[in-house]
Amino acid sequence: IAGNQDAFAKNAWVLETLELLTFGRPTLNAFDTNALPATGMTLEYPVIESNTIRTAQQAAEADPLQFGKVSIGSASTPVLTQGAWTAMSFQAAQRANFGYVNLCMEALVNSYADYTNEYVVSILEAGAGYGAAAASSTSQSWAEAVGSSSIQIWTGTKRRPQFILCSPSVWLIIAALHDTQDRPLLAASNPSNNPGSANLPGMTAGLYGLPVVVDTALTDGKCYIANSRGIQTFESPGAPFRLSDQDIVSLTQDMSVYGYMASFVYQPEAIVEVTVA
Repeated sequence: IAGNQDAFAKNAWVLETLELLTFGRPTLNAFDTNALPATGMTLEYPVIESNTIRTAQQAAEADPLQFGKVSIGSASTPVLTQGAWTAMSFQAAQRANFGYVNLCMEALVNSYADYTNEYVVSILEAGAGYGAAAASSTSQSWAEAVGSSSIQIWTGTKRRPQFILCSPSVWLIIAALHDTQDRPLLAASNPSNNPGSANLPGMTAGLYGLPVVVDTALTDGKCYIANSRGIQTFESPGAPFRLSDQDIVSLTQDMSVYGYMASFVYQPEAIVEVTVA
């Protein structure tokens, strides 16, 4: 039925979509997500232009306190419509001896997850004003990178780093950290004196108290240590939506998924870009 967003079993659709989106959008999900307002073609958000507030001791009773002012401007980003569609014959939809419709819907959702995640990656990689750190293939260099990033993020935002976000090539460097005796430092069995742990099949790791988020959509060699406030993504609640329509003349069925979304760098001081050599 045209315009029906629940043409198939709603509960199964919702659960499966949530699972696909959770695993398919590592960068988007690492940062803050919010509900997109119901109307509007652009999303306006506040920007602190200057802050002269400085606390000081009161000189004497009844004397004025230290005066300061926060100047707030605004910026905006477009609300994008993102989606895809496919078509199938009634015969394939109704008589295939496998879940043809479900496979098509899964492909549509996977495509939506990939595109929306890649969009946030592009926002992240094009951003400016980030902190800087460096690391290599030694545990000491990563300790210095995490420590330096913690200082920079705390100084700029009064927040703590929450995760390491990196491309697969950087994750392989982290997962392969060894000591001077060629013993793995991130072994799954968590030996003593190790700085973290790694799950190679699961493409996960933890390093100095921070989860390592791996994203194949990141440019090779990219790595960030960040707080989730660094990037804000606003998405329509319940997205991706789906629509279906039927052509009774050609006996075909069309299906689409789509959603509305806007993303922007909100606090660049909450992100540190790590150069990995």
